[in-house]
Amino acid sequence: MDTNREMAAEWERGTIIIWMACVRPHMADLLSDEEIDDQLPEAWEREDDEIIRVYEFDDYLRGVNFAQMVGEIAEAQFHHPEIIIRYAGVEIRLTSHEAGGITDDDIEMAELIESEHN
Repeated sequence: MDTNREMAAEWERGTIIIWMACVRPHMADLLSDEEIDDQLPEAWEREDDEIIRVYEFDDYLRGVNFAQMVGEIAEAQFHHPEIIIRYAGVEIRLTSHEAGGITDDDIEMAELIESEHN
């Protein structure tokens, strides 16, 4: 079974209810300002407790397809960005809510998105 998921079954009035919860195996530590500056991928910017990049496209559907690809990466990584689709661009915002800021998980996710975009 996937290490990021727990599964359980319980009885409710003679019916088995199966539920699945996503569980992070660890909580990442916040990065320092210096670590963020050193590790932030090119073309990404920091805004408070998020890292952000806007990707530009010549047409709307290319941006929508890119956003879907980012969503698939997010599901695989179990790290979900905010994705804003505009007519000629897609804005990606990453932060680790459970840690309260930017962690290695955000940097890793940004690097994965970059590798798929190039």
